[in-house]
Amino acid sequence: MTINQYALHVAGYIQSRRPELSWQACMYMAWRVAHCKYAMRTERVSFSYIKLNGQIRDAIGTTHLADVPADKHPKGLVPPEDQFITVSYFDLEKQEWRSFRTDFFIDKQ
Repeated sequence: MTINQYALHVAGYIQSRRPELSWQACMYMAWRVAHCKYAMRTERVSFSYIKLNGQIRDAIGTTHLADVPADKHPKGLVPPEDQFITVSYFDLEKQEWRSFRTDFFIDKQ
């Protein structure tokens, strides 16, 4: 899937969760999520999101397996129905896998 296709799907999900936002705002948010997710494939990325309890979480994460300890490598794939709802990443501070909902993403730093 290309980054364009991913961003369109994420924008659709965000608009379904946050109908008060315009399509333009949903696309802008989706592009920020997409750039963060795709950057994590090759590097460590600093970003922020809102946790389910309402707290803002600043994180440094990656999905680049060279930066993930071998015993923490994923055992399987993300189910297709979840790929636009959440972004999974390896938290380099906590040394654990974490995820956040795409509609709670704040920004990549």
